[in-house]
Amino acid sequence: MPVLYDRLDDPTRAQIVTGVPRLFSALRINIRHSRGQTRLNTLDIIRRSNCLRLSYLVAYALRDGSPNVRAEAAATLFELTEKHCESYAETTALLRDATEPDSLLAHAVVQVLRLLSEERRHLLSAIREALGGYESHRRAEVIKTAMFLADELESDLFHQSTLKLGKLTHGMLEVFGSTPFPRLAPFTYVAL
Repeated sequence: MPVLYDRLDDPTRAQIVTGVPRLFSALRINIRHSRGQTRLNTLDIIRRSNCLRLSYLVAYALRDGSPNVRAEAAATLFELTEKHCESYAETTALLRDATEPDSLLAHAVVQVLRLLSEERRHLLSAIREALGGYESHRRAEVIKTAMFLADELESDLFHQSTLKLGKLTHGMLEVFGSTPFPRLAPFTYVAL
């Protein structure tokens, strides 16, 4: 499916995106496909599915030989992180408000928290890998993505080798100076 994805109509694309759990192996193969459009299609499927378990493929695509694929991978990682941060905040707020003394509700809350934790772990791993390759791709979106989760990525952002730290710091200063998001408040706190 990823090979033909860009030629399909919107309802068929939507059907493919909803079937992503059955496409893990196909996506893993097609992120390495020789045709650039197929790799772009794979990234689009991952982005639309919002499946954080596949974020490692996005990090892999940041090492791609094609600048277009690297740019799309960086944008995909940023969008996955942005969506995760929004849904994480909303979901945890809802769970805090669920104060019914019902054991079934408590069980459901625990299950949701486990799922959120697992998704976040996959995402953080991909961001760490993307930061590790920053010297080769130099994508500002990766820096901005990591800055959103600076409280959990402090060691990756601030405790690198001197040369790598200098490049990351320069990238962080560019991002921070050009786009002061309220979401960067945790980054500011950690950086101070």
